[in-house]
Amino acid sequence: MPDERSSGDAGTGGTPMTGPIRRAAFAASAPDRAETLIKHLYVDNRVRIDDPGDAFNFGLVSAAAGPLGFNRGHWGFTGHIRMEPLPMFSAMVALAGSLTVGRPGRHDHAFTAGGVWIAEPGEPMEFSFRPGVYAGLTLPMSVIDEAAGARSPSDATAVRFLGTVPVDAAAGHYWSQLMRLVNHQTSTVASPLDSVLVRDHLVGSLARAALITFPNTVMTTAYVAPPAGIGPASLHRAVDYMHAHAAEPITVAQVADVAGISIRALQQAFIRHHGRTPTAYLRHLRLERAHLDLRAADPAYGDSVTAIARRWGFAHLSKFSAAYRDRYGVSPSITLRTTPNRHRRP
Repeated sequence: MPDERSSGDAGTGGTPMTGPIRRAAFAASAPDRAETLIKHLYVDNRVRIDDPGDAFNFGLVSAAAGPLGFNRGHWGFTGHIRMEPLPMFSAMVALAGSLTVGRPGRHDHAFTAGGVWIAEPGEPMEFSFRPGVYAGLTLPMSVIDEAAGARSPSDATAVRFLGTVPVDAAAGHYWSQLMRLVNHQTSTVASPLDSVLVRDHLVGSLARAALITFPNTVMTTAYVAPPAGIGPASLHRAVDYMHAHAAEPITVAQVADVAGISIRALQQAFIRHHGRTPTAYLRHLRLERAHLDLRAADPAYGDSVTAIARRWGFAHLSKFSAAYRDRYGVSPSITLRTTPNRHRRP
């Protein structure tokens, strides 16, 4: 994975790109330049170009959206790279081409287009690759731990991944499609990921997907008795915090901290008292806020359903419209066009 400190460094051939999603592009057309660039971009690595070919090229586009990091590289040559252990969750996919991934003392894995794998924390990895397009995604382990219900790395539920490949072919296909979605969204101009609420939702979805895709300790943890019930004051603090900060990218861990209880206890309390998880409750609340904004908006001043949906963390307009119709009985566009007595702007 690229070292984020190097992104946009003109001295390495990078072209900085601005916007809510931080992007940078790098390219090299000569083998010696590519080796220098790769050593600079990738943390603690050794690269060897075995066959530059007649049409040598190397290019990389990287993007950072909050805690999510993503890069897509065009490797136009045959070579080998060794990378030292990475301190974060790091997943990769072959979008085109083929390569072999190995670890000291372990069996190598060969991948063709669509193949996915993760770096095992604490283990160096070696890649032997042919010309192709390869993408990588990183998340802090704290995000994975939160999705698993851990409040801190010392928690018994803190996650440790036990393998580098998906649990089965279906899980691998699912993760490959998610990586392609992230690839599209991080490279799209005016992406929904420009909204911090949308980014927060995607990051949480990726973390939860990682827990069901790759073997980890959460999958094998023995059942633990549910926590004791919490008092009404703790639940009220959680609900009040959600209402006060619904427009911000708050996490379940933050809400649990405010309430003074564990994530697991918070989840069970919401299901027991509100019939839904904290995440579902927050999404329900944001739908309500979007409804109020639609009632107060005016198309004559440029207000739109898309802008209001993204403001409240809804990345997919079709899903937002379906949820809105289920809740209010009409489409959001009808609310925007027909709400009477809205406050006109001067």
